[in-house]
Amino acid sequence: MSKARTNTAKKTTKKKTASSKKPTPKKKPMAVQAREILTPLIKKGDKTRKELKNVLIKKGITEATANVILSDSKNPKYNKFEKLVQEDKEGKYSFK
Repeated sequence: MSKARTNTAKKTTKKKTASSKKPTPKKKPMAVQAREILTPLIKKGDKTRKELKNVLIKKGITEATANVILSDSKNPKYNKFEKLVQEDKEGKYSFK
């Protein structure tokens, strides 16, 4: 009588690799989203800092990011907009 050999090797399971998953679309950073929202509003030149900040917060941008973007927009060293932003006597933001 012969004994049947049993396979003692462990079964390997196929792990999912990054290539087998569907690529997820990358979400834009908050600062980029904020600039895209702000650009047309600043071009109009009829909103104050407080109004612009409230628009950003309603769109899901954090208050800290909104404050930094608005402050940096007036500083030539840190400005990421196409032009420098200026604030008039009434507090309205517009491009120079």
